[in-house]
Amino acid sequence: MKGLMQSALIVTIPEAEEAVAVTRARLDDSAAFGIPAHVTVLFPSMPPSEVNARVIGALAAAISTVPRFNATFESTGWFGTNVLWLAPNPAAVFGALITAVAGRSPRRSW
Repeated sequence: MKGLMQSALIVTIPEAEEAVAVTRARLDDSAAFGIPAHVTVLFPSMPPSEVNARVIGALAAAISTVPRFNATFESTGWFGTNVLWLAPNPAAVFGALITAVAGRSPRRSW
């Protein structure tokens, strides 16, 4: 449904913004809303009105299980024909973050 507000959990990548800004402005609707270059961890998540202190606490607990890490983005790829993505290296750290958060997804008990 167009216009339906949703939340997402993202890792912002401000260092990538300059490199992808022109392409994102053309292809990424989220750029028009001011969402910066990012890696999506969970989308869609839940209606923003349902995000509360309990949800944030559960997400913080899940995220804290993944040790702090550094990543680089050296190549690109496409999801379909209109989603450009930057390939993270190492990819496994984002996979661990996604797995940790998915275990606490809105479809389960927060």
